[in-house]
Amino acid sequence: GLMQDAISAPPIGGILRFTGFIVTLTAVFELTGAALLLGCDLVSKLLALPVNTITALTGIPVVVIVVLRNRSFF
Repeated sequence: GLMQDAISAPPIGGILRFTGFIVTLTAVFELTGAALLLGCDLVSKLLALPVNTITALTGIPVVVIVVLRNRSFF
């Protein structure tokens, strides 16, 4: 749940980074992680599911994509 979001926030933040703005990557990653967790919390309330279920469902695909892109590392 939360570990997947901690891992998936930087790649999502990197996608959302705009070249015209000078913002530290740490701030972008923190805001992306906060927005991701807020969205997961809202969806979990709508579907009456635990928030860790929703964060896992959103974080796992991102982690798989990151691992597949960097599979030469293993």
